[in-house]
Amino acid sequence: MARSVARVGVGLEALWKRTRRQLMETARELELRGVSRLRKHELAHRILEALEQRGLVAGLPGEGQPEPSAAPHPVALAPAPEGAPPAAPAAAKAEGDPGATAKLDLGPGARHDKPVQHIPWSYGVDRVTASAVDPDRLYVYWEITDEAIEVARGRLRDAGEQAWLALRVYDTSGLLFDGTNAHGHFDHRVERSDRQWFFHIGKPTSSAFVDVGLRAQDGSFRRIARSGRVDFPRAEEAPWSDPEWMTVVAGAPVGVTALGTAAAPAGGAPAGAFA
Repeated sequence: MARSVARVGVGLEALWKRTRRQLMETARELELRGVSRLRKHELAHRILEALEQRGLVAGLPGEGQPEPSAAPHPVALAPAPEGAPPAAPAAAKAEGDPGATAKLDLGPGARHDKPVQHIPWSYGVDRVTASAVDPDRLYVYWEITDEAIEVARGRLRDAGEQAWLALRVYDTSGLLFDGTNAHGHFDHRVERSDRQWFFHIGKPTSSAFVDVGLRAQDGSFRRIARSGRVDFPRAEEAPWSDPEWMTVVAGAPVGVTALGTAAAPAGGAPAGAFA
């Protein structure tokens, strides 16, 4: 009875780990014709199809022994190159259908990097990011290193001994902010273990920047990182206004009205005409 080769671990991955010469030797044992000019991945497909059609089961080192087969002379694949990773077992749904395995295979050049097991707590950089949640609320998240905290503490001199981490939120509506010209700001203390915070700003259509740094008892502040500009959306729809139309005519002045109709151009050209 023919059985799926994938059931004993022989799939496209196992074949692609062989060299082309080893695949050609297997093809000759299977008496396959017209395969001498096939590329490696095409040859692997032909071998797998032939094994499936003939019910031949190949044993691989370290993958267990196959069940007894009705075929009188099972074809054994050449051993894998030394140091090659073991072939991954095929999914159960791929049994009897080599195409199901082939369409999900990444090919011979696929990387075998170990997958990331967890998300790191930090990435060793100093940064703060701010974004508007809605017209009234601000969301801030940040990461700072111990080295940056010590540098900021040193710049505060004696006041740095009792300084604490803080977020400084600037109101920069309508300004080209340079760090000193904000309309105003407020500070919010955070702990070393904090990584994010929500603020209720309550100023739709305004803009803001956020610094993370150390604040001393005397009010002095040493910045560690600054966010990009945050623009809050408006809280309601924009008021209606009549559309403005513009007429462009070669060699004539441009006329604009606020009533939805174009001004008559000089020279009697029809309204809405384009040169």
